[in-house]
Amino acid sequence: MSKINFKIEKANPSPVYIQIKDQIKKHIKENKLPYGFQLPTVTAIAENTGFGVRTACKGLDELVREGVCFRRAKKGTYVGDIGKKLEKKKICALWHPGGEHSLESNRMVALFYKGITSVCTENKMDSVFLSGDLTDGVKLYRSISEFEFTGILCLNPSKYDEFLALAAAIPDLKIILVNHIPKNFEDAPDNIHGVFNDEFGGAYSAAERLIDQGKRNFIIMSTELELENFTLRVEGFKKALSDRGVALSKSSVIKINLRHFIDKDKIKRIVREIAEKAAGSSVDAMLCADDIIAGFAAERLDELGKRDAIELFGYDNINPEISAQHSFSTVATDFQRIGEKAAKILAQDSFALKTIKIAPHFIMRRYNK
Repeated sequence: MSKINFKIEKANPSPVYIQIKDQIKKHIKENKLPYGFQLPTVTAIAENTGFGVRTACKGLDELVREGVCFRRAKKGTYVGDIGKKLEKKKICALWHPGGEHSLESNRMVALFYKGITSVCTENKMDSVFLSGDLTDGVKLYRSISEFEFTGILCLNPSKYDEFLALAAAIPDLKIILVNHIPKNFEDAPDNIHGVFNDEFGGAYSAAERLIDQGKRNFIIMSTELELENFTLRVEGFKKALSDRGVALSKSSVIKINLRHFIDKDKIKRIVREIAEKAAGSSVDAMLCADDIIAGFAAERLDELGKRDAIELFGYDNINPEISAQHSFSTVATDFQRIGEKAAKILAQDSFALKTIKIAPHFIMRRYNK
């Protein structure tokens, strides 16, 4: 039977009462404190740790609350018959700059989350949004003994540099990038993985479908952002046209330079100008790397009475109403399935591949006046 010598670390992000609880629980798990053993009094724990009686009492309260220990009136706290109580609970962290509010404000995140929660339920794994400092949040959850911290699902790329630093600092931490492909991802540390839409493959197939409809004079439109997703879409469009012998001039590939994709007024103005020029030319098809671009082009072509002369193909289907309203086909990214696959990697500890690509599906429409 072992005496408990508490070692409280002030640098540990876990509160002192949690450290007290965890150290007692560790002794129990190691069979150093058998069933029925009476734990030290709160006064003795306070003296041993150098902290107050209230802190010591809170630590014991947690053990009782979790069912690890029990109390006898006026006698003290005892080790319980814990059985399955010490089984660790799997937990994964989610990160997005908007936190939980992003579930209401961002349709893509909501779809990711729907897939993630289905896997969490199936595998008895909890999920929690990280807030504040990434490193502190990770260390906190990794320090809680009743949790098996499986890793982080990154739902937004804005702090990619911080994730790189975190991966290097904690090599056994698993980080999954969800959908957004940063530049030079192949150079990321081995503990950073990605579950992405097959951007190139989806774009290639979209272009082939328009070629099969007899289209030969193409314009490709995309935004130019610090993500590989849009670059791969453009490359997929171009490769399909090249493979099928369809000529494409450099001026037919138009990239809208943006700092943020939310600058929709700029996108709308530029796209409408491009659509006006296309309407007065031999262009018969427009491949758009995003449904918003395709929607603005369709709107202007419709105003000019040229919508039936130019076939449009969009990409992503985040907002299905856009392609439905303007009657154009689109490459529909399966955001829910991407979330499912990312969560499943953490839940089942299956990290064989650096990158997993999820095939999109296609929603085909033809414009009718």
